[in-house]
Amino acid sequence: MQTIIEGIIYDTETATLLARYDSNEHEDDAKTDYRDSLYKTPEGQLFLYGDIRGAKTIIPIDTERAIDWLVSTKNISAMQKWFPDQTKYDDSC
Repeated sequence: MQTIIEGIIYDTETATLLARYDSNEHEDDAKTDYRDSLYKTPEGQLFLYGDIRGAKTIIPIDTERAIDWLVSTKNISAMQKWFPDQTKYDDSC
């Protein structure tokens, strides 16, 4: 999916996929049927790509929000890989 927001191109085909959360893989969220993916553009812009029952959206986010999202989805391996300098995480998200 491609879109332009505030003059910046966000494209899931050219960006790097950092992490994904699929509700179907988590028993608590299985009824919701959605997938969120965290991407980084070649220019370093972070964004979330959401697909909720076929409705797709792109939301630009900053590093702090990306880390909050990784914490809330319990994606520890992605936190360690993509944000290795981050040593403390607020798990109250």
